[in-house]
Amino acid sequence: ECMMQDYPKVLAPEEKVGFIEVPSWIAYSPCKNNTNDAVTKSPPACALSAEADQYYHCTQMLRVLGCDIATSEKSETWCGISTNLLSPAIVLTPSVGVGLIGIKASFPTPSFVKISTTSSLVLNGEITVRSLILDGALIINAVPGAKVIVLECVIKNKGYHRIPCAEDAPESLKIRGYDTVPVEDDSVQLIDITSSGTWTVMTDFATKKIVVKKKDVCPIS
Repeated sequence: ECMMQDYPKVLAPEEKVGFIEVPSWIAYSPCKNNTNDAVTKSPPACALSAEADQYYHCTQMLRVLGCDIATSEKSETWCGISTNLLSPAIVLTPSVGVGLIGIKASFPTPSFVKISTTSSLVLNGEITVRSLILDGALIINAVPGAKVIVLECVIKNKGYHRIPCAEDAPESLKIRGYDTVPVEDDSVQLIDITSSGTWTVMTDFATKKIVVKKKDVCPIS
């Protein structure tokens, strides 16, 4: 084990050494400082900044593809650390796609994807998003063997917001300085696909409800 800048020193003179430089949001966001130390550092490199950078990474990947993802101009400060990258909060697990090519396969029509600055989106599983307008919170979990297609889906709810940690909060929250909770009990659209097969998720514009339908099976909502 060694630091990257020391690695070339251990190579033989005939070895060829090269490097590539990319923006830090693509691949670099350490989480190594406690909150008190992070306040004095730039970047903070703490739990809060690492989580914000992860959201920003997913957001930027979708923007590069051509999705319409709003940019937050509002800065939030927790434990003395400020960032404007906590919103929108987008999480794409590796099952959705690894790297730009993988994510592109899951978002084949990015011009039909629009996400507001206050939204939260979590996708976990083999999910293809073809058309989505999101202003609020949407979580889709799909078990292995299930394929989910998001079609003509319009979701508007109050979503999540961040609040100060309670005194008895677990350490995993305290190191961030905040807790993320639903604005109301029913303010998050949660879809759990628990069986294999091909499923569609779409809005019934007559009832304004989300309909989850398995191929060749009557819809459920």
